[in-house]
Amino acid sequence: MADAQMAFVQTAPPPLARLSAFSPGYGRHRLVGFGIFFPAAALFALLLVLPFLSGLPAWARLPPVWHATEAVFGYGGAVLAGFVLSAMPNWTGRPLPAGRVVLALFALWLMGRIAMIAAALSGASAIAFADLALPLGLLLFAARETLVSGNRRTRKIAIVLALFCAARPLAQMGAETGLRLAVTAQMTLIMLIAGRMIPVFTASALGNAARPIPRFSKFDAIAIIAAVIALLLWALVPAQQATALPLTLAAILQAIRLCRWRGHLAMRHPAIASLHLAYGFIPLGFGLSALALVRPDIVDPGASLHAFTIGAMGTVSLAIMIRTIEGWIGAPWFSALANSVIPGCAALSACLRIAYGFYPDMLALQLSGLFWITAFSVFLVLYGPLLTKTARTE
Repeated sequence: MADAQMAFVQTAPPPLARLSAFSPGYGRHRLVGFGIFFPAAALFALLLVLPFLSGLPAWARLPPVWHATEAVFGYGGAVLAGFVLSAMPNWTGRPLPAGRVVLALFALWLMGRIAMIAAALSGASAIAFADLALPLGLLLFAARETLVSGNRRTRKIAIVLALFCAARPLAQMGAETGLRLAVTAQMTLIMLIAGRMIPVFTASALGNAARPIPRFSKFDAIAIIAAVIALLLWALVPAQQATALPLTLAAILQAIRLCRWRGHLAMRHPAIASLHLAYGFIPLGFGLSALALVRPDIVDPGASLHAFTIGAMGTVSLAIMIRTIEGWIGAPWFSALANSVIPGCAALSACLRIAYGFYPDMLALQLSGLFWITAFSVFLVLYGPLLTKTARTE
């Protein structure tokens, strides 16, 4: 484990303290994107269980539709903002956004959350269109960074953000297509980013393995293209049984992609195993989506949706948040306990929520919520103090 830790630290981005010299506003405000958006995402993840709590007064009871949309646009939007603001400068060589820029984007996210709660409690759905402000702000930021730097790699991020923006008004008008398009955008980003992180970290953990871990190749590109096509069909024509074929193909290709990374050899390294476990929800989500179209009497569509959201989005985003925090501050992985308990509880929550779609037992739903709360509470307890260290200077 020590070798893997050292390899990660050596290949990690430079600590934030070293970026302060060319990050306008950092030395004055000491505030960066992931330092505010990741804790906000974790806190908001705890609020997502509110619609399922008993004993709340009627005026404070949020409808399940709020939970569905906010899991993708509220929690997912915060994770997306924290990652984009931190990762794009690392790719483009541009200054790290800090200070007022980050505060302004966070204010847009917070405004959207207040608008969504107000719309859910009052029934005035038009208020919730204010939530489009953050996706548009992120899209403008990504487009500007891409144009100024000329980095082709970041074009994919801008395209994903454009899809996320287009999905927001559709979802707000009550169309399920909008929510599914937003999930498509999130899954595409996860397949792009995690698909590059996992092989690198696995190779570092395994050291001198007999066979090298395959890095991003033409097969990965084909697997992602097939998955994006399947997701778009799943979002745009969800009732067509013919969509089950591309969904099945995507499930097979993503499963092969995961097996090629040889995660079974890295089970002794909880930090690596958690990444493989998290990515496993992606082929599972494709497979369940295909089965839900062919045998809706056996597989509830909600099971496949939660495989993508709670499963892939929840577990992968937690793993990426941990890797981003520890990478930027130049710290080794926190502990085996942290890298086991946090993603493990998130994975258990996802499995129980998926199982609830097959067997609607309230105990499974309650346990799913309990494990979800545990995962994000432990994250806040362990990594909240680490985030304050990003403000230290040498």
